[in-house]
Amino acid sequence: MSEITKVVKGDVIVREGNVEFFMYRVIDGSASVYKDYLAADRKKLGIIDSGYIGEMALISQAPRTATVVADSDMELERIDESEFIGYFRDHPDKIKSILFCLSKRLHTLDDIYTDACMTINECLKNEEDSMPKTQNLIDRIVDTITKSTVWY
Repeated sequence: MSEITKVVKGDVIVREGNVEFFMYRVIDGSASVYKDYLAADRKKLGIIDSGYIGEMALISQAPRTATVVADSDMELERIDESEFIGYFRDHPDKIKSILFCLSKRLHTLDDIYTDACMTINECLKNEEDSMPKTQNLIDRIVDTITKSTVWY
């Protein structure tokens, strides 16, 4: 049975790199998602105010890809692995909701990737006119793509 968890502003909800077999459904409040949270140059990837936190790691059994920190007091439903598996049999509507969130992330990632590829191709067409500027832009795009994660 899932349990309701309350967190206060500033609490770390999940930490990048941890392997944990549960996820959360956001009931109330909002949180920020960070890559390299402990680094001086940490990157804020976005805000979660609905949907799920940690479902990708639960499904893939892989380490968490980002750190999520509460921006406000929050109420979360903690869903462990066995309850999640039971959703397939007992709550297909919840599985559909989780898949919808994952699908939105994939569409967002696809848009980002497509935009980056188009920018790179445009820069390569103009390569002769401004090679140093173009190379700098390409380096920045490649760096962004390789370091970013779609998390929310």
